Amino acid sequence: MISCREWLLKVFFFFLSTVVSGQNLSVNFFPDLVIGEIDEAPKEYLFSGPEHISTDNHNNIYIADRNSSQIRVFDEKGKFLKYIGRRGQGPGEFIEISCILITSGGELLVSDRVNRRVTRFSLAGDYLASYRVSEKQPVAPRTLLPLGENAYVAKYIDRNLQASSPTLETIEYVHIYDKEFKGVRESIVKNTEIWDMNILFEKAMANLSQSINLASVGSNKILVSPLAYSGEMWLYEFNDGVWRKKSIFGKQSEQPAYQLLENFQYIPENRPAFSWIINTRHTGRVGAVLNRISIAVWQLRNGEIVHFVVLRDENEKWNLGMELFHKSGQYKGYGLVDNFEFVDDKKVKAVLLWKDIMDRFYFADYQAGFPVIRRMSLSYRANSE
Repeated sequence: MISCREWLLKVFFFFLSTVVSGQNLSVNFFPDLVIGEIDEAPKEYLFSGPEHISTDNHNNIYIADRNSSQIRVFDEKGKFLKYIGRRGQGPGEFIEISCILITSGGELLVSDRVNRRVTRFSLAGDYLASYRVSEKQPVAPRTLLPLGENAYVAKYIDRNLQASSPTLETIEYVHIYDKEFKGVRESIVKNTEIWDMNILFEKAMANLSQSINLASVGSNKILVSPLAYSGEMWLYEFNDGVWRKKSIFGKQSEQPAYQLLENFQYIPENRPAFSWIINTRHTGRVGAVLNRISIAVWQLRNGEIVHFVVLRDENEKWNLGMELFHKSGQYKGYGLVDNFEFVDDKKVKAVLLWKDIMDRFYFADYQAGFPVIRRMSLSYRANSE
């Protein structure tokens, strides 16, 4: 006999399946560039863990690597051009890079988590200015996105901030800055709008810097997808001086976004794939296996929105899938990526880091045992069936 809650969930998903329908898509990635896959390559082409990528209007590629406090710049064909910045606390120096962005005005923004500032460079590599982040924030942004021509979206999620707060309900993730970073213009996206704070695992998940993904849609919309993805995202739209939130639904499934763990094993080989064990002041140690994971969300040149998810099917196999939405948020379809092994049963083999103005996607690919940068072109179409 099923419980009342299980029955209600079945009814809910059945209802959604009748109102949220879309086409079955054929989705493929086709590689057109690899950086770092060279025998006896010089050090400029060797990476320890590429974490942040951005590209300019000339399709030059800017890469921040985990163990380096410099930005590496490559041309469109993958030839190394120069370094920008260096390690330190002075002007134009970094301690820990938390995100980078090339602006529409042709400048490089580098967020430094430890120095708590955003630094501007010309694309030639010249230092221009530095901006301290709000005193309310213990670190610099972990995501920077343009919001039209005159503002930026900054995402802050930090365990220290969460721990110091008297109540987690006061935390807002997303902050709007003007072009000069002269202070937070407004803040939106409370963690209580994304997570159920009565569930300890979700309360702990709210602490993670990767707990949400963001996309800016035009000049007045921000799309938020949660790491533990149940099929629902949220579109925040600014109109008449007010941010309004609405839910948008992608592909629905009876499979929950996560399954709670009763046993916490720290030995990697004894832990299930995509298990998250989190220990915070507010929750203690909690754990779960994520079944449906939001990887990244972007708006394409044609206005459509693509959302990439990793999900476990009924055969316990992990797949990379893509949801397609109209720019209004209306769901259009879903398909599995046919020709790219993103993950296996034990580990993630690639990390999706960036999309350029030509709608080419940049992966940190670990399949060879060491990371390389792989640029892929996306192809998708509705199946005729």
